[in-house]
Formats: sequence, C-alpha cells, structure tokens
Amino acid sequence: MLAMAVSIRAGRSNVLAEVMVQRAGCDASLLLASISTIALAVFWFYVPETKTVLRSAAVQP
Repeated sequence: MLAMAVSIRAGRSNVLAEVMVQRAGCDASLLLASISTIALAVFWFYVPETKTVLRSAAVQP
C-alpha cells in the first residue's frame, strides 16, 4: 500500500513539473528548483535532527 502511494506521488510530481514548464516556462521551473535547493540546505545545516553527531561526544560515561 505504501509503495503504491509513493509511486502515484512520484508520477504525479513528474506530470505537474511538465505542466509547469509548458505553461510558465523554464525560468519558473528553475526558480522553483532553486528555492527547493535553498530549503534543503537550510534544513541540512540548521535543523538539529539532520546534523551528524560525533561518537566521542555522544558517548559519555
């Protein structure tokens, strides 16, 4: 059931991206990709759950 939901979502994402390129042009798609890349970088560097913890700092007696 989960695999079916993931595959439907992936297919729908590709269709929506194609529709956006056809209607708004490549510039809008590039802008959206840039925004999502910046959001990924913000989450990667500033959200504590995504930071790598050193083993020596994590294990304390």
